Amino acid sequence: MEKEVATLAVSMFLLGLGIGPLLAGPLSEVYGRRIIYRVSFVLFFACTFPVAFAPRIGKIERPYFLVIIY
Repeated sequence: MEKEVATLAVSMFLLGLGIGPLLAGPLSEVYGRRIIYRVSFVLFFACTFPVAFAPRIGKIERPYFLVIIY
């Protein structure tokens, strides 16, 4: 794995870790936590498949970012 790809993966992880709570926090105040947890679980599960079955390391960047957000 190249150094740039590893740095991009860590950077996207941190970016997603920061954006996720910014989206989920206000939504849970409006709709309640239960529905937000259920929707987040389904989206997390759906976005994990492309990461798990990616043929190359370069194909996991966008789905990996979405997994971290949810």
